[in-house]
Amino acid sequence: MGCELILSPVLPIQLVRLALPLILVSGAALAQTAPPPAPAQAPVTPAAETAPAPPPPAPDRGDFKVVYEKVKSPDNRELQEIFRGTQLLEETARALNEKLALPADVTIAPRECGAADATWEADRHRISICYELVGDFAELFLRAAKAVDAEKAGAAVGAANLFVVFHETGHALISLYQLPVAGHEEEAADQIATLILLGSGKEGGSTAVDSTSTLLAQEKNAAVRARLAKLPFWSGHGFNEARLTDILCWVYGRDPQAFQELVGDGTLPASRAAGCAAEYATVAKTWEQPLAPYLKGWTLLPPPPPPPPPAEPPSPPTSPPPPRP
Repeated sequence: MGCELILSPVLPIQLVRLALPLILVSGAALAQTAPPPAPAQAPVTPAAETAPAPPPPAPDRGDFKVVYEKVKSPDNRELQEIFRGTQLLEETARALNEKLALPADVTIAPRECGAADATWEADRHRISICYELVGDFAELFLRAAKAVDAEKAGAAVGAANLFVVFHETGHALISLYQLPVAGHEEEAADQIATLILLGSGKEGGSTAVDSTSTLLAQEKNAAVRARLAKLPFWSGHGFNEARLTDILCWVYGRDPQAFQELVGDGTLPASRAAGCAAEYATVAKTWEQPLAPYLKGWTLLPPPPPPPPPAEPPSPPTSPPPPRP
């Protein structure tokens, strides 16, 4: 008989506490990135055309700010202390403030909601991250993992919460900037959140990959998928395998060389990857003009690669040596 520990149907909060901090600390790396370099392999871009003049920069009248509300549940109080200690949300807010000009302050509020959800509340300019959702993610992923994979499950919890924060940020920017949305707002929020993450270079892209691929792996597990569907956040936002794959495709398309492992490990099918550079270029071009006034010193479309150095002229032919006498 092996020594593998079988988890009980109800996970103790102690295990949740152990798992959560494992990746929340690393999420702060997003705010520590340098401006993104041009990718080594430039994505496919649409046919050249005359670009319109860039709009003037919008005034920066607000910031993302983290506010912790009072909590009643002892378990939620523990989660609040984890968020405070890791400074994940504060570092994320700082990174967003460095990238974006806002017309007004936006509150990021981890709070008790009474349901496993996360929302953008336009009337309050507030992104609510519900402790109930954090706890349910932790329980769900820890149940799905073997006990020896508790660290991996903890990483999944942190990655999933980063995904939530940036998706709701996408909704917030659509509302605050009054951005035109041609299709479904949920898909538009996915696109904007991904573009903002990619604005932080490879680290931001890695955050998008880690968070999205984590949820994609869970979505492909039938048992976990059924439990995810019961979460108000998951069902209310209509997440599914196709949307998560779209996000990974855009990340890969922005810099195929940097994220080649997505294809190598089968997370992104090679047949889909072949068109991802063009997909990313289309998404970036869609939002480049509407978002341009609010981007602080960066653009969604990467600069073109430098031209190759001029070829050296061929060497003159050498004369054959004179015949020996």
